[in-house]
Amino acid sequence: MTITIGINANHADSSICVFDKNRLIFAIEEERINRIKHWAGVPFQSIKFAMEYCDIKPNQITNITLNTNPLSNINRKIYYYIKNYLFSKKSKEIFFRQKLKLKIKNQLSQFIGNSNIKYHYIDHHLCHISSAFYPSNFQKAAALSIDGFGDFCSCTIAECSEDQISIKEKVFFPHSIGVFYEAMTQLIGFNKYGEEYKMMGLSSYGNPKYKDVLKKNLFLDQKLLETVIPKAGSSSKIMILYGPMRGLTGYVHELLLDEYKASIQLEDRNDFIKLEYEHISKIHIKKKKK
Repeated sequence: MTITIGINANHADSSICVFDKNRLIFAIEEERINRIKHWAGVPFQSIKFAMEYCDIKPNQITNITLNTNPLSNINRKIYYYIKNYLFSKKSKEIFFRQKLKLKIKNQLSQFIGNSNIKYHYIDHHLCHISSAFYPSNFQKAAALSIDGFGDFCSCTIAECSEDQISIKEKVFFPHSIGVFYEAMTQLIGFNKYGEEYKMMGLSSYGNPKYKDVLKKNLFLDQKLLETVIPKAGSSSKIMILYGPMRGLTGYVHELLLDEYKASIQLEDRNDFIKLEYEHISKIHIKKKKK
């Protein structure tokens, strides 16, 4: 056996997958073992379970891939850090997160009992795109990855072929349509991780009454994806427009909420469509001759 383990660590829904010579043989989320919803950390229990279930010996594990790359977009990260966080309290938190990413190699090698494992840090959005393209059986494709954030990037456009994924365009922090959607979800009272699907479902019951207000006030210079990230406190632009965040037990008129949800959903959908036409159309995929 020549084993490669892919790991989602220190992020919600921490998990692993196990490949034997490019064949998927096992996958599990840590929450299935520790029973903690959306658990984040290093999935040691998942690794232990996989090794026992698949009868994997420590010396058979040759490679471990991690779904983040601390060096991705490093120049932008450094510039933004110096400009915004160098002398702030948040600087300690940022250093702590980076330290977790770098020391994970020693943690895993010690836990597994193999110091010869090769480690590969993979860009967050490249992981998303790879997981969709390679199982698809397409020989070539244009790819679009949209997230809250991953490795300082919220959106990535790529051209995919069988031997290479070439990233063509990126949208960087702080601009993120994913964070915009998350902020709007929290505003109406759904403040747990991953509850955006609730607003998505409820939006079908309303009309997009606030679409123009949202676009005018929350999209800078009308440019795609350049959203204002809400700040805590009454000075936030979103707070001024719509009032304080609602608790689920608070009184909010149902029609208002439904129209609000529909407006958010329509605005996000329209911007996704624009993104596809404006950026993916630039990627020329040659058709294979029959």
